[in-house]
Order: sequence, then C-alpha cells, then structure tokens
Amino acid sequence: MTMAKIISEKNLLNSEFIFNDYEEKNWETSSMGCPKNGLFYQNKQTSGYILESLINGEKTFYHINNEGEYINCTEINLYNNQSKFNFVEKFKLNQSKAIVLSIRENNETLAVIDEKEEVTKIINSLNVNILNEKVEDCEALYNLTFLKAKENIVFNVFCTSNKHYVYNNEPFYAAELFINVLEPILSDISFPGLPNE
Repeated sequence: MTMAKIISEKNLLNSEFIFNDYEEKNWETSSMGCPKNGLFYQNKQTSGYILESLINGEKTFYHINNEGEYINCTEINLYNNQSKFNFVEKFKLNQSKAIVLSIRENNETLAVIDEKEEVTKIINSLNVNILNEKVEDCEALYNLTFLKAKENIVFNVFCTSNKHYVYNNEPFYAAELFINVLEPILSDISFPGLPNE
C-alpha cells in the first residue's frame, strides 16, 4: 500500500520503483529515526520499518510507521547536509541578555524573558542549522527582540498566511524554530476576553 502511495505521489512508473529490502524498526521519537533540521518531534515509541528501494536507479530509503505514514529519509539527509544557516550564529544571539515579545501593530509588550536560564533555553532551541530558504513577504504579527549589550536584534515573526515566516532585513523560512519559542510564551499570556485559569 505504501509503495503504491510513493509511486503515485512521485509520479513514477511502476518500472521506475524497485523494492530492494526492508527492516523492522522501533524508534524513540515520531521522527522515525530521520529527524529534519529545524523540526521538533514527539518523544514516543514509533514502530515501523525501513524500506530500501531503487528509484530511477538511485538507492532511496523510506522510513514508514505502522500507520502507513512515511518519510523519505534520503531526501531529509540531503536537506540536513545542505543546511548551513543558523540564526544564533548569524545574529550572535548567544550574546542576548533578554528577549521581548511584542505585537507589531501597536508595539504592545506581551512578555519579557530576562531570566538567564530561560534566555539560554530559547537560544539553544534556535541553535540549529537549517536550509536558507527564502519566502514571500507577509505581514508578521509579532516582534521577537533579542536585547544585547550593544544592539538589539528584531525578528518579525508569524504571519497568518505563513507561521514559519521570519524577517530581519530579508524574509526567511524558519521551519518550526520560532513557533516553538512563541507557543509556550503565548500560552502563558491572558488575552482580554479569555478567562484566566
């Protein structure tokens, strides 16, 4: 069934896809043993198998769980090997003393993170090499500002049309890096009209 889905989604002829071998596997996370840089996965036992195939003569590995969901591990490894862009390194975010989240439209401050341990945790979560992919410009909802001794680094983040959008002098596709920073901060904020727990 999975092989038929792969053939269909890749628009292959049956003769262009040759099954070689498979191996049963148990993985510790939902990444199925093939995590893509910039994405985050659930820590849960995932059972499935590794399918080795030849597609147009090239060896390709698919990791498939028991629910039939699959990933092309060969493509993910290629992506990871080409991933050279790192927000922490490019913008020297490890020099940050505090982080401020605000609404772009009115510059209202939603949160200030200034505890060293929390700042370090956020910076470490962004310290991942990803592919430097450009995206179309859009209206970001938030500013995420990293306060450093000599300068502040401001990222416009999260558009309704593209939650992976980040802008600093140019637009970037940031995978899930900034989403995973925003979600816990925003979940702790009480918005007008919403009941406090």
